[in-house]
Amino acid sequence: MKKEIVGNKNILWGHSGVGKSSLLNSIFFKERGTHKTVTSNMIKITNDTYVIDTPGVREIDPFGIRKE
Repeated sequence: MKKEIVGNKNILWGHSGVGKSSLLNSIFFKERGTHKTVTSNMIKITNDTYVIDTPGVREIDPFGIRKE
């Protein structure tokens, strides 16, 4: 999974409590503790890799988001 993230702008988006932040931490930040995400945070991983960690959502409407 890490190779699909590197070199892109990525967003972790989904229902509350499903493990978005835990997944991000397990891939990139083994030393970070657990937390509850309350605001969206863009995290620079490398010069060309970014991940946006978002708080949980109740309803998802992916209007305008393409698969690529």
